[in-house]
Amino acid sequence: IGRPEADRGAVMLKEYKGREAAALAETEVRAYERLLFDDDVEIDVDRYGRGPGMLPKRNLPIARLVGYFASKGVDSEATSLWTVQEWHGLRRLSEYPRARQDVNSAVKFWPPVQRVADEPKRARARFVRKAFEGCIKSVWYAHERGVAHGALDASTFLCSTFVDRSADDLDVKLINFGCSTLCTPESVVIDLKALAVTLTELVFSALSSRGPSESTSAEALRRVFVDIHELDFKRIREYCEEEPDWVEACDFLVDGGGEYWEVLRELWQAKELEDSIGVTTNAGDLALRAEYLREFLERY
Repeated sequence: IGRPEADRGAVMLKEYKGREAAALAETEVRAYERLLFDDDVEIDVDRYGRGPGMLPKRNLPIARLVGYFASKGVDSEATSLWTVQEWHGLRRLSEYPRARQDVNSAVKFWPPVQRVADEPKRARARFVRKAFEGCIKSVWYAHERGVAHGALDASTFLCSTFVDRSADDLDVKLINFGCSTLCTPESVVIDLKALAVTLTELVFSALSSRGPSESTSAEALRRVFVDIHELDFKRIREYCEEEPDWVEACDFLVDGGGEYWEVLRELWQAKELEDSIGVTTNAGDLALRAEYLREFLERY
């Protein structure tokens, strides 16, 4: 049961009912043609379809499309379109801040540095750093292949674990490409600003002293950042630092010389940072910065 290949048969079936939903299915399949054009997998089954199935040669930051077909719906005689995607028991990022952590489980005695890293608050920060980086890398993977997602939020990212102490094993995968388009300056900006909201919600909901609440929801944070403070990050930081429940979140953002604040600023201001020909903040550059920052902070 513990073998990595044990859950290769797990898939996610998505039903698209009706004409409008069928258009989403068509869009998703076309997006995957671009996303997986250079993928490298082996199919290991016998003539009856039994066996490990699809054996990917590399780990992608998206959930692979395995296949698609037309069939009767779950509760209807009408024909629906279906897509089949990798699943492996992954859970949505939106569920992570509320996930229970086993604080009473034994902490590794050796090496001592691991005991320090597994202290609950440090482990929480490690997980958020890894998830933060993984989300940006997932979006960059799509943009590199000319696909803008078009509907990013915390429910479109899947996590391989919610255990803070297992942050090193965390994989983040992007799903739901039914609203995707080809990359243009406008569609890239839409993705980056949606990513800004997602990552801000992740940090403040996961690290708030009261846990996730209405004040740390995506909509509430959007009001604070955009409607109230008009993306003036000096005012935003002052406001956040005055909130007693957000001390740990602000400490996280200040760590590493305030670079996490800077990454968020560039995402939130993606439209404002466009140059005369529509080139703006690049998800690839931000992903590299997030990776370097995570490794630097975990080293020291």
